[in-house]
Amino acid sequence: FKPVILENYKKYCVAAKPKSINKISLRSINKIHIGGEQISLQDYFVFCPASPQNIQEPLTSFNLHIETTLQNKRDILSMKNTTVVPDKEKENHLAFVLDLSYIMNKSGEIKFEQVNDWLEIAHDELYNAFTASITENLLNNFNK
Repeated sequence: FKPVILENYKKYCVAAKPKSINKISLRSINKIHIGGEQISLQDYFVFCPASPQNIQEPLTSFNLHIETTLQNKRDILSMKNTTVVPDKEKENHLAFVLDLSYIMNKSGEIKFEQVNDWLEIAHDELYNAFTASITENLLNNFNK
């Protein structure tokens, strides 16, 4: 998607003639279906909630969200994992959205000519966050 992003960014700069970059972000929204009506989240996700030991029943839904700063607090990595309604054709599945965002935290910290480099960093951080959030078992399911 990088060529499309850069192409549209150039068009925006020509049309709007911005003076600075106040905010920039890259987002990856991943809807994941897993077969079965009951699963162990830890079999599929590293980034998942843990129930207190005294709760024996399986979770019916969850919404997990964390943020951390990167690049000397210039940027934020936002990670969300939540249950959602599965697609109609996958009614016997459980569905999750792993929503990852890389956001410039400090207004004006990057210049126009640095957007390409920022996108590379953002893409790498999102890829690393994605692969760190799922298990090899889930990764193997994608490859089927």
